[in-house]
Amino acid sequence: MIVSGYDHGERGAGIRDLILVLPSVGCANSVVEMARRQVDGVRVLTHQHGCGQLGADLDVTRELLARTSAHPNLRGAIVVSLGCETNRPDELARRARELGAAVRVVGIQELGGASAAVDAVRRAAAELRDGEVVRRELARGELRLGLICDQQAGERGEQLLQLLMGELAAEGIATVDGGPVALSPASPAVPTSGVSSIPELWLAHWSRAPSARLWPAAGASEIEALSLVAAAGAHAIVLVTGRLTTVGSPIAPTLRVCVDPDLGFPDLYDIVAAPGEAPRALAERVIHAVAMTAAGQPTEAERSGQRDFAILRSAPSV
Repeated sequence: MIVSGYDHGERGAGIRDLILVLPSVGCANSVVEMARRQVDGVRVLTHQHGCGQLGADLDVTRELLARTSAHPNLRGAIVVSLGCETNRPDELARRARELGAAVRVVGIQELGGASAAVDAVRRAAAELRDGEVVRRELARGELRLGLICDQQAGERGEQLLQLLMGELAAEGIATVDGGPVALSPASPAVPTSGVSSIPELWLAHWSRAPSARLWPAAGASEIEALSLVAAAGAHAIVLVTGRLTTVGSPIAPTLRVCVDPDLGFPDLYDIVAAPGEAPRALAERVIHAVAMTAAGQPTEAERSGQRDFAILRSAPSV
């Protein structure tokens, strides 16, 4: 599979050329939403964390947001900060830059309010857009595809994933396997031993091994797993499902593949298995859709503006 992408420097080439606006803390969500409505050409995500978080939860929030900001599909990221959160924006930006991100920080309190902050986001976005991004062909093994399968996809879903992994390996495409995800939004308990290494355990595959499996994404909710797989640098994500679902990452084009031909609502999905369709034929259709997505064709999730994002945590926190 030959893929031409946008060269984003240390982060590698991406299949999209996006500018992301994200909050360092949930208290800044409203300003991020204002920026979505008032600043042209930006993607946004929101979350509910970063205010009084401590310890492992704070580490994970900062690490996940930093890795999301350094995604290869991004030209740059703009962090919107309230100014009094424990998830300090300067530390978040420093970590994102260590990962190769182009980051700007906008402080709501520092600038004197929401309107001034949105104006600053607009200026930062224009600065990040300044200059052309070189197009180049992604080298073999550079394209990374995330794979997620929900529990209701059953044996058909697992069989499809195995076929996809074989086909992708033959094409020289690395995979990030999010494993089977939970249908409940509740997160599993996280081990308390080795607390400082929790982010590294979750995102250890960032070493760019040919393929990797996330831990503990197998117990994560659908959106938590989606966020982890995207933060792992997956250029696009294939979500294999046996149920109604409308989720999609704000930065990694998400292909929704339904393995149940009787489910209905085909416009929710990019691909629906046909009655009696052989698993290999379905896998070939998915591979073709991946190629089209990498070439720039929007997924159903992109067309509908999906921007689902969630952060795993070890205990109730804010």
